[in-house]
Order: sequence, then structure tokens, then C-alpha cells
Amino acid sequence: MRYCYKQRKEYNMKKVFLYFIYIAAVTIFFIYYLFPSEEVKNYIAFKISNANPDITVTIDNVKPVFPPGLGLYAISFFSEGQVKLIESEQMKITPGLLSLFRNKKIFSFKGKSCQGILEGKASFIKSDTSPKIAAVTAKLSGIRINDIPAVKNLEGYKISGILDGDIIYSENGESDEIANAKLTVSDSAVAFSESDSKKMGLLAPLLKVGEFKFKTINADMVIDNNRKLQIKGCTIKGEQMNGDISGDIRLKAPLKKSVLNLKATIRPHPTLVATLGKAASFLFKKGSFTFKISGTFEKPRF
Repeated sequence: MRYCYKQRKEYNMKKVFLYFIYIAAVTIFFIYYLFPSEEVKNYIAFKISNANPDITVTIDNVKPVFPPGLGLYAISFFSEGQVKLIESEQMKITPGLLSLFRNKKIFSFKGKSCQGILEGKASFIKSDTSPKIAAVTAKLSGIRINDIPAVKNLEGYKISGILDGDIIYSENGESDEIANAKLTVSDSAVAFSESDSKKMGLLAPLLKVGEFKFKTINADMVIDNNRKLQIKGCTIKGEQMNGDISGDIRLKAPLKKSVLNLKATIRPHPTLVATLGKAASFLFKKGSFTFKISGTFEKPRF
């Protein structure tokens, strides 16, 4: 009698467990396949643009993912001049579950962009009109610079390399600085077209090289509330030369209209001196050459 009761109890437990699996499977099926992708992607794009009016976002598709979160596909970010800045193949966003019950909402994100990985956390604070971005920390790894749309749009230059680094954005009212970026570019190259010789001024002889290759470029940069990008330090180590860059860039829309105020120093390697011949004795008579860069990305003046 006791044995039969035990068997019946085990049978009922298995039955309940199977019903639970069935209900969970049906729920997941309906959530996934009947998910209102169009409405959600429009809502997300609208909220991001509201949080930062200078940026417009387009999303091709949105789907729920597990653990609980959203998968965004084919995301593009545009500046106020409708110039595509960067794009991501896919991005997974998961909320901090406890933060959903607080004023500050925290989300983690991870996605593929330009053959690399972009991941980090973002926090939003609820306001009367729309959510306000409080802070963003992002880590970049393996980003192919020549695949970044904003770089592709630069006329007269071909830039390649692999970008890694960390970006911290915060708007706490304690400082004019709202974003800090520490970036490293490896295995990079910059090529100029012959038509740029007039733009290069005194540096025109360098066009004989055709392409400059760099092992590493390390940069420490800050952006303030006035859309000024300050280069606190930038060290370049290349195959033909080493160098340093400092100064600032006043960011404009479109990006090619941004105003340059930079100072650079070139320290050539013997191979570069040999390539330039007589021009090298003029440019590097003191062992290095310091120059200023003004104008814009579109029309720089050296």
C-alpha cells in the first residue's frame, strides 16, 4: 500500500514537471515568434535619440533573448548631419534586474561591430520628459578602423588598423569633461593621395612615401560639454618614424567640418631620411620636425 502511494506520488511529480516544461516552451514560443519587433525597435531608437538629440539610431530588427534581454540587429548611429558614424551587426542588451525597481536603470550590452567586440554598461536616470543617460562605460576590442563608416567618409585619406580601448562617459555636473577615452591602434597605416600635395604644404615631400605604417598609436582624449575633443597625449611608434600629437578638435556635423587645432612632432627613422633624400635635410635638420595642423578634416592646413 505504501509502495503504491509512493509510485503514484512520483508519477504526479513527473506529470507536474512535464506540464511545467510544456507551459514554459509554449510561453517562449509565443514570446519569441509573436514579439512586436517593429514597435519595440522604433521605441528604442526614439528613446536613444531623445536621450542624446545629436544622435539618430536605426535598428533593422529586435528579438527577445535569454537570459532575459533584447537582441538588436543591424544598428546604425548617425550624427545630426545624417552621416553614419558607426554600425553594429548585433547587440545584446540585458537589464540589471534589481535596477528595474530603482530610479537609476542599469543595462549591460555586448555586440559585434566592424569585425570587433563592443561591450560595457550604461545607466539611465528617469526624468520628466525622457530617460537621461547618466553614465556609459565601454570596452572596444579588435575594431577594424577601415570598416568604421565615419572613417570611410573621410576624403583623401585611407586609414586602417585595429582599435582597442576604453571609453567612459558621465554627466554628473561636477566637471565640463563628459567623456574620457584611452585608445590603442595597432598595425595601422595612413595613405595620402597625390592630389593632397597642395594641402600638405611644407610636408608635401612626405607624399613620396605614399603610405605610413605604425606599430602602435596610444591616445588619451577628453570630450567636454562644448563638443571639444582635447588630445591630452598621443604617442606614435611607426616603421618610418615616431611622433607625438597634442591639441584639440572642435567637433562639428558633418564630421569632416570639424575644426583642427593640433601640434605634431615627427622624429624620422633612417629609412625615411633615405627615402626623402635632399628633402630630409630641410625637414629634419634638427633631427625632428614640428608643425601645426589647422583647418578641417575636409580641408586641413599644415
